[in-house]
Amino acid sequence: MPIHTNSADTPRMPSPLATRAADPPALWIPGCGVLIPKPEPTPAPSRYVSIKQAAARAGVSADAIRRMIGDGSLPAYKFRGQIRIALEDIDKAMRRVR
Repeated sequence: MPIHTNSADTPRMPSPLATRAADPPALWIPGCGVLIPKPEPTPAPSRYVSIKQAAARAGVSADAIRRMIGDGSLPAYKFRGQIRIALEDIDKAMRRVR
C-alpha cells in the first residue's frame, strides 16, 4: 500500500527565483563590465559609554565623572545594573564653560 503524504507536510525547497532575490554579495555595474564586491557594513558606534570610557573621552578621572553624576551636572542612565552616559551629555558637560 503506497504512503500518501500531504503536500503541506513535506518541506519545500526555495525556488531559484527566491534565492536570486536575496542581497547579492557584489554589485554589477552595467556598461563597464565590472563586478564590485559590496563593502561590509560598519557597526554603528555605541551611543552610551561606561564611566571609564566617559572619563577617557573627557580627559578626566573616573572619580570626576562619578562626582559630576552625583551632583547632577552629568546625566547618567542605568542599563541592566551598569551605569552608562550618553556621548552627547559628555560633550555638553565638557563645553559648559562660562
